[in-house]
Amino acid sequence: MKKLVFLLILLPTVAFSQENLKKSAQDFIPSYFKLWEDKKWDEILNSYTDDAQVIHYRLVRPLNQLVKNIVENWKQNQTSYKVDIESISADVVSPTSAFVIATFLDYEIDKSGEAQVGQGMELFLLELIDNSWKINKAIPIYSPPVIYNKNIEQKFQTGILSPQSRLDGAMNQMGAIMMYNLEYFKKNGKTPAEIGKMMGARFAITWDQSRGFAGLVSGCVWGIQTMSSYIEVLERNENTLKIKFVPFTISETWDVTREDILDMFQNTWSEIADYMGGTCSLVDDGKYWIATMNKK
Repeated sequence: MKKLVFLLILLPTVAFSQENLKKSAQDFIPSYFKLWEDKKWDEILNSYTDDAQVIHYRLVRPLNQLVKNIVENWKQNQTSYKVDIESISADVVSPTSAFVIATFLDYEIDKSGEAQVGQGMELFLLELIDNSWKINKAIPIYSPPVIYNKNIEQKFQTGILSPQSRLDGAMNQMGAIMMYNLEYFKKNGKTPAEIGKMMGARFAITWDQSRGFAGLVSGCVWGIQTMSSYIEVLERNENTLKIKFVPFTISETWDVTREDILDMFQNTWSEIADYMGGTCSLVDDGKYWIATMNKK
């Protein structure tokens, strides 16, 4: 009975302590963002644990060195930075750690006067060290913003897509444009191979030729990610890139075949590869396309 009475007395104290921890963790993140707004570089650099990490999808990096690099860049190039927090929530994980999620809009202006707006959700794992919160893990998720005017009723503030949905929609749009061009030029007497060569010659000169084969490989890995939902890099070194991916889905609406698209891309990429000091072959195994780039 005495133990039960003791526990009943202790429970409000524990709950109160949990709430205090939760509130202090939740309050830490706005104050952390404010350090960036006020350019308090030393305090920013002191906001992380020694083993802090940033986690980007499948890439994990030490956070302290990354922040040092960002701070040095911002000292030289950043004019102003502002964060509008839309929502923030915290959960206490242990007596010395908390998990905080913040959604926000951030506004950056650099010395050229160029402004950028980002829509973000960031997840933080905080550790309490010497009665001060420090960031141990940061997981940033950014997307181009869709900003609803505050005068619009909440029930109409819908339809904001996730990054994955944006990618899917963009790929469908790009695929439709490709289908239209192929269909149009075929009807006007051009073969897919001729269309591809024509497009490749024009696109090639937009590439930075001074970067050579390394620039070709980097650009292809980047570019294919904007046109395929499945990508597998089979080989990559100083002389070769071999990459397997799923091509565009062809809607029955278009008078275009899978072979037409392959012929077009083969010639488009071959023109670009040649301009950048390489060669390109593109084959279809029935499910995937396999592109191979070799250095000349």
